[in-house]
Amino acid sequence: MSFRVSDALTGGIERTLAKNGLVLAAAFYVLLAVQTLFTPSGVQTGMEPEPIIDAPVIGGLISVLTSLAGLYLLIVALRTFVTDETETIPDAALRNRPVWAFLNVFVGLIIFTLLVAIGFVFLIVPGLFLLVALWFFDVYVAVEDDDFVTAMKRSWSLTSGNRLGLFGLGVGVVLITIAISIPFTIAMVIVGGVLGVLISQIGTAIGGIFVYATTAVAFTQLRDSKAGVEDRSETDDWGSSTDDEWNRSTDR
Repeated sequence: MSFRVSDALTGGIERTLAKNGLVLAAAFYVLLAVQTLFTPSGVQTGMEPEPIIDAPVIGGLISVLTSLAGLYLLIVALRTFVTDETETIPDAALRNRPVWAFLNVFVGLIIFTLLVAIGFVFLIVPGLFLLVALWFFDVYVAVEDDDFVTAMKRSWSLTSGNRLGLFGLGVGVVLITIAISIPFTIAMVIVGGVLGVLISQIGTAIGGIFVYATTAVAFTQLRDSKAGVEDRSETDDWGSSTDDEWNRSTDR
């Protein structure tokens, strides 16, 4: 199966609107809402509504905790979306080496951000190249238990020969997330205040899960095209619902 941008975008939309995709979006929304309601920095608008808790230390702690929970949600979402499961969150997605995956994604994201930022300093193009080439490092960490260094190397290899198409996919993802946010942003302007911000974050949550879903769909497309489904099912338990061992683990 070759990589197709349209299939990745369509698949990302379908997975986002599936039952477990909406559950993940709801969880993401709760984290965003907590940041808005309980931290001074949670509201990023000119209206500046007051947080419920005014203590900076408590607000800062809540902000850190919700950010860490958001990173864990990323891992769970990627693990869920690389499977064919559309109803529930697989138990293994929640429990399989969470600390290992969390630490490697956390450190990897810091390095990834620094590399891309440095690349953007050099006339933007190197930054875009690194953004595309290392796009799937967090999927390799979450799905295949790689450390972040190995994950970045494998992402580099996986994207080789498809980086122009992946850049097009990135553009499509940005445009769709903007389209998702528009009605909620309009509602925010009309309603105003904290309630308006909470409404706008519905679009942010749906858009964020769409990004994760599309990333997972594109990853499986690329991996299938390079390795084949049979080889993939023999080397890990995350690839397809046709893998009997994975089916048994998710049915428990």
